[in-house]
Amino acid sequence: MAKHQYRGGTTAGRLTRRAGQALVALGASLIALTLGWPALSRTAQPLSATADAAQLCLAAAADAALAENVPLDVLVTVALVESGRDRGAGLAPWAWAIHAQGRGHWPDRREDALAIAQTALDAGLTNIDLGCFQINYRWHAAQFDTLDAMLDPDTNARYAARLLRKHRDRLTSWEGAVGAYHSTTPDLAARYQARFAQLTPQARALQIAARQTPLPPMITATAPAAGAISLHFAASRRPLIALSGPRP
Repeated sequence: MAKHQYRGGTTAGRLTRRAGQALVALGASLIALTLGWPALSRTAQPLSATADAAQLCLAAAADAALAENVPLDVLVTVALVESGRDRGAGLAPWAWAIHAQGRGHWPDRREDALAIAQTALDAGLTNIDLGCFQINYRWHAAQFDTLDAMLDPDTNARYAARLLRKHRDRLTSWEGAVGAYHSTTPDLAARYQARFAQLTPQARALQIAARQTPLPPMITATAPAAGAISLHFAASRRPLIALSGPRP
């Protein structure tokens, strides 16, 4: 029997060691995958630099709705009314939408939107609407640190959600809050409410489409037990939607 024994010990011992080595290798591979995955890498571009402007508005609206206790339907529909862009598959909100000098602009890049707004400001104009929720510069700029912060989808959405919540608390209904978001003049508010009601089904369809096309799952570490490596998959909270086609 001695000549059939391996230097490493008994067969059971060898199998145990090999299983342990395989687990360590698997854990190392998963960790390397996590660090190398572009969506998780420290050097990957931020979402705002790579994602579609419509996706940014929807993700920002979802975060703001949760943070400010505003119905997501309300926020997404307001974003459609304010910055909706038709790209051949129906309206979608647009993070870089600018309304200045009596004209609407839907540039594809953040820097282009900032340039349009800055040009208007340099000309002495302040009646400028920015971003997913078209926050007006003249009335609200003092609440933001910079023009870029005002355009940013997350801060833009959060500010809009707070405004809607304040109007809701004062007027006791979301319908009233939606009208007041646009204007305190009854006729103008009523017109806005009618447009809001018209676009609510599209807003709900966008939310459904967003939930059906999530980002790839993210690997996150959990607390290790007894020296073992424990990993699980968690779905990203930022959904994606697919939109295509030029604006007419």
